Amino acid sequence: MTLLSSNNTLGTLGPAYSFHDILCKKNIEHLPLQYFTSFDQVFEALQNNDIQFGLIAIDNSIHGEVGNNSRKISELDLKIIREYELPISLHLTAKSSSPLSDIKKIYAHPVAWNECQIFLNNYRMEHIPSSSNSQALIDLNNDDEVTSAAISGQEAIQQSGLNMLCKNIHDSDPNITTFALVTKN
Repeated sequence: MTLLSSNNTLGTLGPAYSFHDILCKKNIEHLPLQYFTSFDQVFEALQNNDIQFGLIAIDNSIHGEVGNNSRKISELDLKIIREYELPISLHLTAKSSSPLSDIKKIYAHPVAWNECQIFLNNYRMEHIPSSSNSQALIDLNNDDEVTSAAISGQEAIQQSGLNMLCKNIHDSDPNITTFALVTKN
């Protein structure tokens, strides 16, 4: 069994303040992190021994299995060391405190967008897909329009310095994602 030594590197989805990153900081803070933009990149890095551990979302209480991650873990003969659950809350943020009626487009990960449909159906806002909830904030910061917003988690919004427009816009509570800490067998 591989020990969780600080000499090892943990790969997970980034950028910083993604839900994967938040879980790492709360539960596995002693391991150096390497961020990836896709689960496939994490799996490849594990197979190539570029990282010794991976933190991968495997299940969501609303949408079920995340991607084909459980199947890939099995196919690649990876060992699940531990599973973690993280409650997910989604919030709307913008650069200014514009009224909601002024917001024309929202940066959001497609899953986050789908998890906020009851709220979003009350407005006419265009969805601009982002690769993660924390990337949505980066995309918003790179947007010059004052009529743009983003959906993300509270920790990411707090560190971004953006204005919180609406809290808890997700459709279902609780919304829990299960993550697996994996390594090669």
